[in-house]
Amino acid sequence: MTRFLGQRIGHSVFNFRGYLAMSMAWCFERAGEWTMNLVWKDIWMARIVSAYMLSVFSVACVLAVKRVVDKTQERQNRKKAIENISPDELEFFLFELNRSDDTNARAGELGLDNGRMQELRLALHQGSVDKLMHTIVSGFSVVIGLVWDMGFEAAEAIIVAPGEVTGPPSLRIVGEWFVHHPVFAKAALCCFLVAIVVPGWSK
Repeated sequence: MTRFLGQRIGHSVFNFRGYLAMSMAWCFERAGEWTMNLVWKDIWMARIVSAYMLSVFSVACVLAVKRVVDKTQERQNRKKAIENISPDELEFFLFELNRSDDTNARAGELGLDNGRMQELRLALHQGSVDKLMHTIVSGFSVVIGLVWDMGFEAAEAIIVAPGEVTGPPSLRIVGEWFVHHPVFAKAALCCFLVAIVVPGWSK
């Protein structure tokens, strides 16, 4: 905890890293939209193109950072510790040890000596490198979420915008009705998106 004049303020440096990651996300979102607006004079198209470009940029940055982080000594040590423990064994020990307040006593009941417990702790411990990687990934995930939120808003505005409707006669009638009733058009788009997203999240 940080202190100022004997009083506690804030939480920890990792929360501050989270705030910086969120600020980075908003800066990238604004910068991407302004940059694309120099190329596309239409602000709606600029937001949609920005969503595509920043999505690719975010994935590339995360992969590049992961490549660098994987070469650190801390990550190498953790990988070696995990290699000596099977996933089923690790899951079993996590479940059993979390059932007891006295971890050492519970470990003794399970037949774990101090050496084995040290291997488990090393495999589970998230050092500064892992926390930094988590913060960076969280920041870029927010970038993707923000730009696609803006992109979907722009696409929705284009779909329900007044103008000439083209296509087959049957679909043209529906399109013209939606253009004259934008609230129902937005409600229909909302239901369509929910029908697509909810099944994926429920699994």
